[in-house]
Amino acid sequence: MSHGPLLVVVTSVAVAAASCARPFPHPGPGKSDIRILTATTFLCDNQKCELLGVAEADDPATRARALEFTKAWLDSIGSYVGVYNSKDPLRLPDGTCIVWLRGYDMYLSCLNVELVRAGLVKVDDERWKEYRFTEPTKEGREVADWRGELRRAAQAHKSGDKPRVLFDWPPFVVSNE
Repeated sequence: MSHGPLLVVVTSVAVAAASCARPFPHPGPGKSDIRILTATTFLCDNQKCELLGVAEADDPATRARALEFTKAWLDSIGSYVGVYNSKDPLRLPDGTCIVWLRGYDMYLSCLNVELVRAGLVKVDDERWKEYRFTEPTKEGREVADWRGELRRAAQAHKSGDKPRVLFDWPPFVVSNE
């Protein structure tokens, strides 16, 4: 099965909370060019971003499936995506933005969490264990339990739960037999 090119362009994506572009946070919603590099890294308006709390799998086949999942997630979300930790930015020394990426779908799904729930990436929450950020809620803002969400997603995967996404996962495969 061919997975196509490693670099995928998703055009006209509105990043509602932030684009992680200079300066961080972005002053408001706008159209952004997102280029997927791996399942957990992408360029947003040429700004390198990495998903918070997750690490690529060691197995190349799992990494390929994770990349497929990330592409499908972005395709299913369309232009409704937001960086939820933009009010409390986190950056690496090289300028890479560390992001908590949510889609404005019926689940308010989070790519970081759903990759874990699908069993496609590893939880890597020790690296940023002291990091805190706030998320918007109906009542205002509250501290996000991002580590708890990732751990619950890992447990859900072990229990056989499917990801909360708007596409079939695992994808339907037609057998040639």
